[in-house]
Amino acid sequence: MTDVWQDMKSAPRDGTSIIITSAKHGEKLTASNTYIAAFWDGEESMFSSETKGAWICYMDMVKEPEAPIDPVRWTSLPDS
Repeated sequence: MTDVWQDMKSAPRDGTSIIITSAKHGEKLTASNTYIAAFWDGEESMFSSETKGAWICYMDMVKEPEAPIDPVRWTSLPDS
């Protein structure tokens, strides 16, 4: 796993699952600002500034699968 947070401009948009956050550098990562998600082309985003797709994740007790944040950073998932 790369434990380096990167700018969203470099995030994979090919369906690869990654960790995204709306927390800026120095802000605490929490369950309400950090998600495991994958970018889906063609989806309309209600939360992020994306224009050609949306960050989709699946969480318990959530009816809408879009990550409810406008992510600013990302990192890879840990190796399994």
